[in-house]
Amino acid sequence: MNITILRGANLNEWEMQNYSPLGKYYSLKGLVAGKGNFNIQSIGFPVKKLPSPISFARKIPGGINILKMLWGDQSIYYNLTKHLADSHIIHTAETYTTYTRQALNYKKKNPKIKVVVTVWENIPFVHEGNKKELRNKHQAISEVDHFIAMSQKAREALIIEGVDDRKITVQFMGIDLNRFLPKAKDQELISKHKIDPKAKVILTIARSVWQKGIQDIILSNRLVLNKHQNTHLVIIGDGPLHRYLVHLVNRLKITNHVTFLRNVAYNDIPKYHNLADIFILNSIPVPDWQEQFGMAIIESMACQKAVISTLSGSIPEVIGEAGVLIPPADHLALTRAILALLENDNQRMELGILAKIRVKANFNAQNVALKIKEIYESLF
Repeated sequence: MNITILRGANLNEWEMQNYSPLGKYYSLKGLVAGKGNFNIQSIGFPVKKLPSPISFARKIPGGINILKMLWGDQSIYYNLTKHLADSHIIHTAETYTTYTRQALNYKKKNPKIKVVVTVWENIPFVHEGNKKELRNKHQAISEVDHFIAMSQKAREALIIEGVDDRKITVQFMGIDLNRFLPKAKDQELISKHKIDPKAKVILTIARSVWQKGIQDIILSNRLVLNKHQNTHLVIIGDGPLHRYLVHLVNRLKITNHVTFLRNVAYNDIPKYHNLADIFILNSIPVPDWQEQFGMAIIESMACQKAVISTLSGSIPEVIGEAGVLIPPADHLALTRAILALLENDNQRMELGILAKIRVKANFNAQNVALKIKEIYESLF
């Protein structure tokens, strides 16, 4: 059986680690729109980049918005049809994307093909301000063969939007547990980033945007330092808020206690998780977005770390009882949670053990691949 995976410009190695094991059973290939947004070199199956107007749109002011007006989504493939010709299943993402519509239009001419859509979106009726996106959603709801929802919250959003519950399977994403596992702190990294070897390290990995709550982590770090001088915050990620976050750290006079890393290769991420004593994903819900999963959470949990996160989106489903959940956008609550873990080594270690057990039971990429295989097989 031939499986073609479409993710527009967003094909990435952290999601694809759940599909690579399927290469034992099927012929897999991934197609990227344009140059792509992520490194695809270590994806474990063939990936081809196809021409896309997104490459040109990025070069002109407002180009992406123009694409959205014309097609409803910027990730459009040129010359897609000939690359789908040998497919038995086309696996796309989200109901509103133009490439899901492209797959469904191809299916009309080749009705034996099945279209599967992964859905992360957990808010009903978003991505409908643009008429083309709304058109895409309506077509997907009526024509897609099966939906894989990344959380119960995503499933419920699909049902509210009109998808038949019988066409939905909830399946978490997983990670490679041979890559993410507990190890000693990397002393070379500690030296490289000028971190005191005795310091307690607090880590966050997130895009530098307001809704990821990094600004509140920095404020909390200032308060934590009043009681625990030997802590160090590591912030991995880039985005439009980066300059403001650096400014905030400077203004709070804590530059010696904070390290910014704008780009870290995915292969190196396990080292940073193992550098940490506490991991934080401090997501804040906004009207058109809530945390849809939080891959960095399960990476940290797999490395047996104590995790603090927020009651936002699908996060509670992911963490369960194996972490600390606090209200979003509350730096004082975050401060209390950090201090409680810093001052109780046993609690911190116990949460790490619970986290490791939960990941092994629910987020093993090898097991996820087998569940996806079951879904594929059920379509024929």
